[in-house]
Amino acid sequence: MAPVDPTAGEGSPPEPDPDAAPDADRTGVVASEFATVSVSLDRHGNSTRLRLEDLRSGAVRHLDALELESIVWASEHWVRALLDPSAHRWRDADPGPAQESLRPHRPTGDD
Repeated sequence: MAPVDPTAGEGSPPEPDPDAAPDADRTGVVASEFATVSVSLDRHGNSTRLRLEDLRSGAVRHLDALELESIVWASEHWVRALLDPSAHRWRDADPGPAQESLRPHRPTGDD
């Protein structure tokens, strides 16, 4: 992965890495002051998947059609909880305890 050019203007996306995602069709970069993500289609494997790459860290996530549809049909509350960056990003290297559910925790008395 090519490093992000710190001298690039705020609105300009980083230069694409010619060695990144050789099996993907790059469709674009979505950028803001908080994140820069490459969006592409990965056509290799059993089906086409959406490939998302955080251009600052190099982290990659693939989403298939069912996962994308689940996001579209999910309740607004669930999507907001899932995508809340304070829950998993901008923290120390320790990711914290694994979340098994996005439902609010309700004490049962055994806690």
